Amino acid sequence: MLDYLIPSFTDLKANSELFHIMTLDFEGTMKEFSDEAKKVSAAQQMYFPKSEYPQDTMIQFSCLPWFSFTNLGNELSLDRDDSIPKVIWGKFEKHGNHLLLPYSVQVNHRLIDGIHLGKLINQLQQYLDLLVIEGTI
Repeated sequence: MLDYLIPSFTDLKANSELFHIMTLDFEGTMKEFSDEAKKVSAAQQMYFPKSEYPQDTMIQFSCLPWFSFTNLGNELSLDRDDSIPKVIWGKFEKHGNHLLLPYSVQVNHRLIDGIHLGKLINQLQQYLDLLVIEGTI
């Protein structure tokens, strides 16, 4: 049993669509931790710095505010060079004024972040909404 875990999380670089990974001890109040994280983020030059903490003491957090989802998994391939996105979709179903499309997207997180998937998903939703408005489906 661990007495504590060290948070490791992604942070969006200002004026960019690039993220970097931050890892730092949770100390003090949430406000103090947040203030310290902002300082560390502003000073950090590397996107993927080597952590000084043992991996078995860390917990990784990611936030995806660009889209909603019911399931999320990390890429299954351990091949660093596997950069082929995998997209699967199912049958369109109309429910009232909504058009539903079940789909799954698997990408190499070394190449694509949540903000980029959010753009894809939101553009797809706009297209589906347009099909409903136009009465195409």
